[in-house]
Amino acid sequence: MLAPLTWGEIESLNSGGSHRMHHEQDLGSIAPEAIQRWHEIGLGQFDTLFRFRIGGQKSHAWGYILQTHFFFVWWERLHKIYVSAEKDKDRQKRKKDRKKRENEKKLADAKAKKRR
Repeated sequence: MLAPLTWGEIESLNSGGSHRMHHEQDLGSIAPEAIQRWHEIGLGQFDTLFRFRIGGQKSHAWGYILQTHFFFVWWERLHKIYVSAEKDKDRQKRKKDRKKRENEKKLADAKAKKRR
């Protein structure tokens, strides 16, 4: 139960290691789609979000803190709002590989069409 805790106590909770369970997150560090949505719903004046980990590593409650109150914005079940740098690098590599395959297919199709 978090209600009787201070914000400092909440932020100091960790998962048994050095990783904090609940913490602030810079807006610029989340997925581009989430940043766009943040602005679309009128929250552009808040450049820092707050993330609560709930029941495991992939479930989070996202929102912002104003004075001493947390305002809930999103429920995240599958860890897609914030992607670590390592996971993002893997995602970028897959995207680049997919684009390369698409370009190779287009080139092969163009060559086949030219031969006809």
